Amino acid sequence: MSNYSRSTRLCRFGELQPELAEAIRAYAVKHELGDVEGGAVLCAETASTKKKKGLFAGWFGTDPDDLHHTAVVLTPERLIWARGGEESGEVVTMARLKEVEVRDFHSPLIEDTGLDVFGFVGGSTERVQAFIGLGPEPDAGRAAAAIKDAVAEAHE
Repeated sequence: MSNYSRSTRLCRFGELQPELAEAIRAYAVKHELGDVEGGAVLCAETASTKKKKGLFAGWFGTDPDDLHHTAVVLTPERLIWARGGEESGEVVTMARLKEVEVRDFHSPLIEDTGLDVFGFVGGSTERVQAFIGLGPEPDAGRAAAAIKDAVAEAHE
């Protein structure tokens, strides 16, 4: 069972949590990514609320935030996501679409929903795996499909 209850919505960049939007803007400037806000083809935001600790909760790391948000921004060339919480602050990660594979998350140990991103993520020099949590709503399905389609198109 998941340690989180998640809810995802599609939105415009300006409707993201202000802290996450600002962190993405700052990241884009620092890494010379251009106008990420204006170039976004999709934006989504997920609120993840920590459930009460169960038997296996401590096995998968500890999260200092009872509530955190994840903003996802898809551009024609990049997937950018930022996670932020009151205690943990904001962290932005980016992957070039042509350098990653994206699949629906699946684990025999954890029941959760979201995407696994495999490849050169966040400037890594080796292939790594990253997880983007998504809720069960239709907006989450639309976001996941658009991201997977964009990655597939980048590989053509």
